[in-house]
Amino acid sequence: PAQPEPEPTPPAPDSWAAVLQSWQRLKAPSAQTYSEAAREVERFVAVVGNKPLHAITHADIEAYKAARVAGIKLATMNKNLTMLSALLGHAITTNLCPLLKNPFTGAKYASKAVNRDRVHRRDAYSSDQLNLLLHSPVYLDGYRPACGGGEAAYWLPLLGLMTGARLEDLCRIRPDDAFQREKVWCLRLHDSKRESRLGATAVMRDVPLHDGLLRAGFLDFVAQRRRLAPAERLFPELTRNARGKYGKRFGDWYGRYIDHIGLDDPSLDFHSLRHSFEAFCAESGLSAEDTDALLGHAPDADYGRNEDGEKRRPFSALVKAVRKLRFRGVAMAHLFAAAAQVR
Repeated sequence: PAQPEPEPTPPAPDSWAAVLQSWQRLKAPSAQTYSEAAREVERFVAVVGNKPLHAITHADIEAYKAARVAGIKLATMNKNLTMLSALLGHAITTNLCPLLKNPFTGAKYASKAVNRDRVHRRDAYSSDQLNLLLHSPVYLDGYRPACGGGEAAYWLPLLGLMTGARLEDLCRIRPDDAFQREKVWCLRLHDSKRESRLGATAVMRDVPLHDGLLRAGFLDFVAQRRRLAPAERLFPELTRNARGKYGKRFGDWYGRYIDHIGLDDPSLDFHSLRHSFEAFCAESGLSAEDTDALLGHAPDADYGRNEDGEKRRPFSALVKAVRKLRFRGVAMAHLFAAAAQVR
């Protein structure tokens, strides 16, 4: 008769294998979170070696940071350091290793450095990168994560790409902010630059909606939200952070999501969609004045008609500009087909 297979040898205490096993058993992380943690442990071990946990030093952590940070954003690096720190903290509290102090304490990059890195590294997406985004689980498999704000995970990147609007301004949209002006569907957005300069809370601007958003079913989604909760924000699942901003938590989720699908270029984040919009405007032959007005950073003093006390680019000029705008090389036919089936 066949001999029973021997029981697998348990990992030695004071090892990454032991802490991963214990963490999975006691904390029950999701499969994706566990996979990410295990992958980062492999990267750490590849740099410093598979030494016992108690032997890990600050010098080891600095060597790991130097080896990894060249290819990723500092914000992502901090996320990885937090994950490794949590694992080692678990090893300490469960007596898997004799350390009294976690060597990862204080290893993260300062917030000023992270913010500076984020601003300096932003870039526009290429058409291939946008196609990877638009053929990812959110757009093909109906993936709607709670931390991504449910339907916000689907619509906010599309809105960012096809309006060029800032993330926080998009997060604040209400169903009635989608309306017709001169028989043209528009989105009424907070004009955050003027609000900041004037110390106001509700300076608004109107942006004509691109045909791509209409064909993707955006107005159907708005109509559904209007029926369900007309007074709510369009994306009520998004919550404020400690500073009262809706976009921060979504932006953090979006950064993790694009890393997960293979868009781990450190120059890319949600704001990169705004840069992409600007690049497509240039490729489509839009004037700098129209592009500035659509982006919401046109200076008041230079030109424009008075609307509600603010000088604005003529609305008819913006309509012509948006109708001229093309997103060459970006495959959206599957989004249009899905919307047509729902109708």
